[in-house]
Amino acid sequence: MFNPIYQIFFNSLFLVVLSLNFAECKSPDILTRFVDNHLILVESKMEDSPKLWLDLREGYSRQKAIYFSNLIMDSLDIGLSGYHAAIRHIPKIDSLRKVALSGEEFEYFIEKKEKMNVRENYFSTSFK
Repeated sequence: MFNPIYQIFFNSLFLVVLSLNFAECKSPDILTRFVDNHLILVESKMEDSPKLWLDLREGYSRQKAIYFSNLIMDSLDIGLSGYHAAIRHIPKIDSLRKVALSGEEFEYFIEKKEKMNVRENYFSTSFK
């Protein structure tokens, strides 16, 4: 039916295309996709609050969690493996989420300076 030369050409072309597909493909890194999806979910849940921009402990903790998750996602794009991101950084993200959702308030430690009754001589060489 086909000329034997065409049949040999098509068989060799099929083998070349098949070998190129196997040579260029790599197995998908499922853990990297999982970490990336987890970080996107954390970021969206932390952004979904009216207290995000308020001057409260929850707002600061939410901003810190968002910033840190963005850094990790950028590192995943650069070449950090999903395994290392999951081992090193996911526990820190979870602890930041717990702090943000704990509902605690800042403990302010403001020290009042005592009013000095004497003037300080800034040009003297003696130190107290």
